[in-house]
Amino acid sequence: MNPRRLPEIAVRNIKRLENLADPKARTMAYRIVRNDAGPTRLDVYDDIGGGGWFGGISAQDFVAQLAEIDGDVEVHINSGGGDVFDGIAMYNALASRSGTVTTVVDGIAASIASIIAQAGQTRVIAPGAMMMIHDALSLCIGNAADMRETAELLDQVSDNLASVYASRGGTPAQWRDAMKLESWYTAQDAVDAGLADKLAERPATPEDVAAHDFSVFAHVPQWLSDAAKSAPAAPEPAPAAPAAVAPRVLGIESMPLNGPLPVHHTATVDEPWDGPAAVKAMPNDDKVLRYCHAWESAEAESTPHKEGDDDADDKKANYKFPHHKSDGGAANLAACRNGLARLSGASIPDGDRAGVKAHLQAHLDDGDKSADDHTDTDLAGLFDPAQFAQLLKEGMQ
Repeated sequence: MNPRRLPEIAVRNIKRLENLADPKARTMAYRIVRNDAGPTRLDVYDDIGGGGWFGGISAQDFVAQLAEIDGDVEVHINSGGGDVFDGIAMYNALASRSGTVTTVVDGIAASIASIIAQAGQTRVIAPGAMMMIHDALSLCIGNAADMRETAELLDQVSDNLASVYASRGGTPAQWRDAMKLESWYTAQDAVDAGLADKLAERPATPEDVAAHDFSVFAHVPQWLSDAAKSAPAAPEPAPAAPAAVAPRVLGIESMPLNGPLPVHHTATVDEPWDGPAAVKAMPNDDKVLRYCHAWESAEAESTPHKEGDDDADDKKANYKFPHHKSDGGAANLAACRNGLARLSGASIPDGDRAGVKAHLQAHLDDGDKSADDHTDTDLAGLFDPAQFAQLLKEGMQ
């Protein structure tokens, strides 16, 4: 690497961190417009990724709502990108549908949003809109081995993305070359390159294209950067209607017992968690197991709860996502974070995932409200992007 490029790279990474620490106010993120006379329209108008730093459209919500739509869909995109794996999940959900999928780039489809645009059997881009592709980005804190491992993973992810572009023409190697350059495409350029099939009849407005923060990218066209700087600030979103307060019963929020066990509010601790050892130490008792876990099997759920009968609801194998050590004990926040990280790949019914997420997240939220019973609650507690950006700045002075 050329040492003279280090300041340029550091400045760009500082800007990324500052944007992550203080994301801009967002307007409409995701909308479904049903049309009995034609395809259902889905608007994807926000960053991709529902948790952590992105706070935009989560794959979980997108896929769940997409599953409720029958027939053809038309996906309109105006997104600067976001989380790679959420975007891949959204792409696969669209690409695997039996009905016709049309993708339309209304403003911009940058980064992982350009992958989602490839899911359409027909891919349309509005005149004046843009697309951008680049190698995957990440942040690593650690030693040289950690950084080499991260670099190898980024190459694997970028190769995977290149193969998606190549599925519509060209070779993965050709697309990787373009990605490494951070390539920007006007509407006609995108069609010529094979990223879209045709131009839309309705042109994009300059506001559509400029209404994103492009400072996190390295090679933004000058006219687009100038337009983004002069674009009017996004209006403040309308205040949300107050959420209905769920009734509490003995500290437990009412919710159906359908796999996910009910949300409950308890003390929290944040300390190392050894799940297998904790489960092994638990008695084979349904009352304890239901308190200590976030999910039970249909067999355990349908079994009458009788003390000491040692049947299905007393079997540890019928429970998942342990995060308490004992009946009435504190929730271990490390276990809750671990459970959320494993949730998408867990062997439970898809319809149960939202309930399990709510259960584990409730403990993390309780931990956030009570600083005297734990040390940290999530990755944001371990790493403050704004503080790290400031440290980088100071190191460059």
